Amino acid sequence: MEKFLRTTKKLTDEWTIVMRAQSLRPRTIDERVRIVTAISRDTETPADRLTAGQITTWLANKPTAITRWTYYTSLKAFYCWLELIGRIESNPITRTPTPKRQSYTARPVDAVHINQVLSEPLRRRTRLMIVLAAYAGLRVHEIAKIRSRDYDSVTGQLTVEGKGGYIDVIPLHPEVREAVKAADLPRTGWWFPSYVKPGQHVTSRDVGKTITAAFERIGAAVTAHQLRHSFATYLLESGVDLRTVQVLMRHRSVASTAIYTRIS
Repeated sequence: MEKFLRTTKKLTDEWTIVMRAQSLRPRTIDERVRIVTAISRDTETPADRLTAGQITTWLANKPTAITRWTYYTSLKAFYCWLELIGRIESNPITRTPTPKRQSYTARPVDAVHINQVLSEPLRRRTRLMIVLAAYAGLRVHEIAKIRSRDYDSVTGQLTVEGKGGYIDVIPLHPEVREAVKAADLPRTGWWFPSYVKPGQHVTSRDVGKTITAAFERIGAAVTAHQLRHSFATYLLESGVDLRTVQVLMRHRSVASTAIYTRIS
């Protein structure tokens, strides 16, 4: 391994311990470390020696505004930590132009496509993933790690570990409850166990690919997260108030939910 990467790895290993102590999600930690490692590799410079010019050039070569913004925020967290522990005297991120954050637009899936895909002869596991996204508004990582103990078949409620580690209990739509009954799920353990890693659940990527593939078979280009968009949009269109939609979407801020009012 090149010397500059060894130096960067030593730094990111230390930073990882700090982020774990902050109770950051493993997914967030892994992504931040990946970004710091990538810029060090691409510039052939130890991460603590990078200049504002190198960071700016590296970000400018990224393909989309959302990517530049995401990478910038991870680097900002890293350099603020380096400054805090006294590893650097001058923080290069303070002299790096802040990328403009792209406005977020909801993209719901037409109900015609949802109904069509659910009328297909799907695998029970695939069908359940789709209805959990479309009729419960679950994110892919939330679907991936559902356990049998999370579902109360008497009340029809599901305990969900959401973004940021927040725990919420949500009521399930009758369509979802029927899919749960039909799925012949294990009595204990993960609802969606991994075929590759025994004892583990499927990955978020697995869930997303499964859902996307099901829609591709009917000729529709749909992502799993768009089904979550649909959930919020159709609730608003049916007359549910914004505050209730916020609770069901498990948004911490009503501003996040308000995005969907533009579509509605």
